[in-house]
Amino acid sequence: MLANDRPAGASQPAIPLSFGMRSDFAPAVEAARAALHAQGALLPLLAPVLPLPRGVAGVAPPSDPLPWLGRSIQVVPATALVDADTDPMALARVAGTAAPFEVVARSTSAAAQNWDAIECTSAACATVQTNSAFVAVAPQLALAGFYPIATPVPMPTTLASVSWSTFRNITGLVAGVTTLGDELSLVYSPAEVLASAFAARLSWVWDGGTFVAP
Repeated sequence: MLANDRPAGASQPAIPLSFGMRSDFAPAVEAARAALHAQGALLPLLAPVLPLPRGVAGVAPPSDPLPWLGRSIQVVPATALVDADTDPMALARVAGTAAPFEVVARSTSAAAQNWDAIECTSAACATVQTNSAFVAVAPQLALAGFYPIATPVPMPTTLASVSWSTFRNITGLVAGVTTLGDELSLVYSPAEVLASAFAARLSWVWDGGTFVAP
C-alpha cells in the first residue's frame, strides 16, 4: 500500500488514506506522483486491493480482469466534476481550443489560464469556464505505464459516470503469449486462483486488448 495524496477540500473525506499498487509498478507510479508534486499538484488515487471473485456455477467471471491484476487505477472520482473553480482535479481543456478534454490536477505553481471544464450533477453534465492553474496528469502516468482507458477520454453524462477517471497498464502483456493464468499468479496464490471465478480461463491469451479463449 502507498500513502495517498489527500488535497484539502470538500472531497477529502472520500479520498482513501492509501491505495494498492503492484510492487513492480510502484516505483514508476511514485516517480510519476513526484513529478506532479514538483509541478505543485497532488494526485489522489483509488486502487483497492481486490480479493478474487469466487467461482460460482453458472456465473460468468468479470469481463475485464485488469483491476484484479493490479493493472487499473482511478483518480478519485469525487475530486472532480463538482466545482471547477475549487476541485483538486478536473476534466478540462484550454479554453477556445478543440483539444480533447483531459484529466488535470490543480497546481500551486502553474500559471492560471482560461479553461473549459466539465461540471456534473446527478442528472446531467455541462461545460463551464474557469480561470485556474492546472497541469495534465496523463503524461506523467504514461511514464509509469498507465493510460486512459480510451482516447479521447470518455465524457461523463452524469456525476455517476466514472470511466473518465480510469487508467490502465498493459505493459508487459504480450499478444498471443501472455495468459490470464500467468498474470494472476503474479498477484495471488495458486489456491486463490483455482478457487476464483477465473479458474476456467487461466489459458486465455492476451490479444492486445483483452484476454480471449485460445
